[in-house]
Amino acid sequence: MDWCNNLFKVEFLVLIMLDIQEKIKKFNDEREWSSPHTIKDLLLNMNEEIGEFWNIIKWVDTEMQQN
Repeated sequence: MDWCNNLFKVEFLVLIMLDIQEKIKKFNDEREWSSPHTIKDLLLNMNEEIGEFWNIIKWVDTEMQQN
């Protein structure tokens, strides 16, 4: 019976992995990152995404960041 529980856990993890892969693909497709890029383009896109994240968190106070 233990092997049955392990099989269920593996199947569950596979479903989670497939869901994550689909979300990553959707994220990439929305940004048109699927097409071939140069290193320069990739770094510029990454910098833009990091900048957007920075705009969200820059006003969060230090106390809140530690929680």
